[in-house]
Amino acid sequence: MAQDATTDADKPELDVVACQSRDKAAEAKAQAVAQAFSAAFQSADRAKVLALVPDMEAVMATAPAPYYLERCDDHINVYTRNMTAALMVGVMAAGGDKDGKTKLNINLSGPTPYATIAHGLGWVYADRKDYARCIAMLEDGLKRDPFDEVMIAEHLFCLGQAGRSEETIETADKHLNNFMLGLSDMGKAAILRRKGYALIELNRWDEAEAAYKASLKLDPKNQIAKNELIYIQQEKKKLKGA
Repeated sequence: MAQDATTDADKPELDVVACQSRDKAAEAKAQAVAQAFSAAFQSADRAKVLALVPDMEAVMATAPAPYYLERCDDHINVYTRNMTAALMVGVMAAGGDKDGKTKLNINLSGPTPYATIAHGLGWVYADRKDYARCIAMLEDGLKRDPFDEVMIAEHLFCLGQAGRSEETIETADKHLNNFMLGLSDMGKAAILRRKGYALIELNRWDEAEAAYKASLKLDPKNQIAKNELIYIQQEKKKLKGA
């Protein structure tokens, strides 16, 4: 079978850390803050999200080093909100023993509270148009949950708004071509919209049009993509008439 011919060099590298010693009190506090943010964010309560900023920043100031895969004895813990990616990555990590004898169990968990809070602060900084802080915070967050497609899209948004258009396009393509992310159609569509915006900023009209059209195939009702396509057509007509 073709799979049997796969070499170790062909396999994506996974960052598996040793079992973490935890400050249970600090983690419990972080979990409470993360849950409060999630509740406010899901209910679209901007005021509540903003009120949580001091607590979120305090948690992240003392957060442990990022990790999303943890080996503890005979099991692998996978921390991500993306359960499609979690299963695939967990299986790959559990099969990583060179002797092939040690069988590891897989525990699929949600994201660590620190990943959730990093997303929350990234969103807040984007709301404030503080794109440099948004990018830095979400890059930390993506080290804690590299499979979170909402955080991926927010990071691309801040890159684009910061004028880092080429980097936005390159990063978007990297995500779209990464099978390990297990992206949903909606996740892919959001990434394509961020790519389309960056292409518009570079006046690459045909490529931008293609990106937005591709996004609409995955998310047909998205009005932002529809509006951007109208704008692109208007700009292309101006160029033809010039």
